[in-house]
Amino acid sequence: MPPKKAPPAPKSKAKKAAPVASGKAKSKGKTPPASPTAAKSKGKTPPASPTAAKSKGKTPPASPTAAKAAPAPAPAPAPSASGKVKKSGKDMAPEAMIMKGSGVVDTLSGKVGTCHVLQTGGTVFQCVLNQTNIGANNNKFYVIQALQEDKDPGQYYLFTRWGRVGVNGQMSTESFRNEGAAIRAFSGKFTNKTHNRWENRHNFVKVSGKYQLMDIDYAGQVEEQQEVAEAEKKSGGRKRAGDDANEAAAKRTKEEAPAAAPVSQLPPPVQELLKLIGSKSAMEMTMKELNIDTKRMPLGKISKEQIKKGYEILQKVEALLSGNKKAAAGGSLEELSSAFYTLIPHDFGFQRPPLINTKDMVKVKGELLDTLGQLEIATKLLETEADKAKAQKEAPRHYLDVTYDSLHCSITPLDPTSEAYRHIIDSVENTHGETHTTYKLRVKSIFVIAREGERARYVEGPHAATPGKYMLWHGSRSTNYMGILSQGLRIAPKEAPCTGYMFGKGIYFADIVSKSANYCFTNRQQNMGLMLLNEVAVGRPLELTQAKYMEAAQKGSDSTKGIGRMRPGFETVVNGPQLDLPASEAKKMKQPPTDRTIQWPTKKIEHDTTVQTSLYYSEYIVYDVAQCYMRYLVMTEFVYK
Repeated sequence: MPPKKAPPAPKSKAKKAAPVASGKAKSKGKTPPASPTAAKSKGKTPPASPTAAKSKGKTPPASPTAAKAAPAPAPAPAPSASGKVKKSGKDMAPEAMIMKGSGVVDTLSGKVGTCHVLQTGGTVFQCVLNQTNIGANNNKFYVIQALQEDKDPGQYYLFTRWGRVGVNGQMSTESFRNEGAAIRAFSGKFTNKTHNRWENRHNFVKVSGKYQLMDIDYAGQVEEQQEVAEAEKKSGGRKRAGDDANEAAAKRTKEEAPAAAPVSQLPPPVQELLKLIGSKSAMEMTMKELNIDTKRMPLGKISKEQIKKGYEILQKVEALLSGNKKAAAGGSLEELSSAFYTLIPHDFGFQRPPLINTKDMVKVKGELLDTLGQLEIATKLLETEADKAKAQKEAPRHYLDVTYDSLHCSITPLDPTSEAYRHIIDSVENTHGETHTTYKLRVKSIFVIAREGERARYVEGPHAATPGKYMLWHGSRSTNYMGILSQGLRIAPKEAPCTGYMFGKGIYFADIVSKSANYCFTNRQQNMGLMLLNEVAVGRPLELTQAKYMEAAQKGSDSTKGIGRMRPGFETVVNGPQLDLPASEAKKMKQPPTDRTIQWPTKKIEHDTTVQTSLYYSEYIVYDVAQCYMRYLVMTEFVYK
C-alpha cells in the first residue's frame, strides 16, 4: 500500500531568532544554486539572488536584479545519479534554529527556512550519533535527518552531516519523491552507523566500532537561542551568558502573569544565592570546563543511567590498573577509554582523546561524573518547578520563590550580631592555610539552613549520643548546591571507582577553611564560592597519617581522621539555638545546658612538629549520612591576587 501523502508542515512553536550572517561554503563539487536561476561563472559558487551579473573573480551582486550586461542564466549543476549532493561545512555559519513540530532542521543544511523534520505517527526522524575511538584518533559525530518541504509536501530529503566534534564537518543531501523511500533511507543509514534498528532505538545497545545514539534536548536549545537573541536585541549588543537564564526566566514569568509581574517574597541575599546556584548558563559553563560536549550532551538530557554506566567503565579501568587479570575481559584501556568518551561526549578539538590510564585520570573522571550527577538533580528540579509555575496562571509567583520551594530547605540570612556569625568570621579569617596563597576569602553572606528532616535524623538517630561534636567545613562547586541543599551531602555510589578516596567512600570535611575553599573551583571570572559549615559527630576517630581505604568506620571508632601537620585551635562553645539569634534576643532566652558543647575551629593555625604524617592539613571522614547535618552556608568572594 503506497504511503499516505504527508500533512503540511506543522506550525513553528517558537519565533525565529535573529539569523546569523552566513559565511561562504567551501564545496566538494558543485552545489545547486539556492535560486531558480544562476549567472554563468568560471568555477565560482552560483549567486543566491534570482539573477546575477557575469563576473570574473569578483563577488556577484546580491541585489534582486542583475546588471544589464548579464547573459542568460546557466542551468543549475545537476546532482549525482542518486540525487545526492555532497559538500563541506567548513567556514559555513549556522542559521538560527527554528522548531517546527518536535523537530529542528540542522542549521547548516541550508533548509531551515524551507523544510521541517519528517514526523509520522509520533516518530520524529532525526538523530545525533557520537563515537570515540582513541586508537584511530576518532572523536566524531553523525547527524541524520529525514526532511520534508514545507510548500511541496511531496518532496523529501535525507540530510546527513558528519565530522570531528567541534567542527562543522561534511554533509550530504539526497532527494526523494516518496515518503516511504525517505524513511527507508533514514532507517538504513541509522542501522549502518549503529548496527541497531531505528524501530528498536528505545532499547539501543552500543556496538563496538559503531556510533552511540545521543539524547538531544532540541526544544531547550531553541528556547535558549531565542532568549539570548532577544536579550541582545534589547540591550543593543552582546550580553554575558551568565545573566541570560535568570533574566529569561523573569521575562517568562512577566509574560505569563495576568496582572502585574510577581515580586519575590524572599530576602535579597537569598535571591542572590538562588540566582547563583540555579543559573543554567553557569551549569553549562561547568560542563564546558570539564570538556563535556554540550551539543551532544545538553543539560536537560543528563541521565542517572548514563552516569551509572560511566562509573562502571571507570571501575573496569581501575581494576585493570590494579593488575586484576579478570578485568582484562572487560576490554583494554584504549577500548574502555573510547567507550567512556562515547558515552560521555567530550570536546578535545583536534587533539587525540587522552587514554584514561592512570589512577589520577580515573579520579578526575570520577569527579566529573559526581558533578554531572549534581547537575542532573538541579536540571530536573528546575524543569519540574518551571512546569508548575506555568500552570499557576491565576496566582503566578516569582521564579526564585518557586525555585526556593523546590529545595525543601529553609534558608535564612544569619544576623550579623549573633554569636554564630562571629565564630564563622573568626574561622574564615584565622584558618586560611599558608599554602593557599593565590586568593583571600571575603564573606559576603551567611545563611542558616535547615533541610527538611535532616536535623531530626541527626539528633534522634544512632549518633545523637556520640561525643565529640565539631563544626567542620565542606566545599563544592556552586552549581552542585541545588542537589546538595535538596538531597543533603551524600556518599559516592557503589558503582563509583575507589580511586581518589584516600580514606574510602565517605563524606569529607576539613577544619581549615581554605582546604574546603579549593573545592569550590572558582576563578577570576567566576569568583563567588559557597561552603557549608556542618555539625559532625566525630566521636572517637581512627587517627591515620597515611592513606587507608575503608567503607565504614573501623571497629572501636566512629569516624576517620587524617592527621595533618597544620592544625587550627578550637573553641568550646555551648551548642544551642541561642547561637543563631540576634545578640539582643539571645540574652533574653534560657541558656542550654553547659555540658552540651561543640568545637569550633576559630583560632589561628599552628604547626605540629611532633607528628610524622603525609598530610599537610587534617581531614575528617564519616561513613553514615546521619552522622552530620548542614547548619550554615557561607557565600564568599575569592579575591585573587
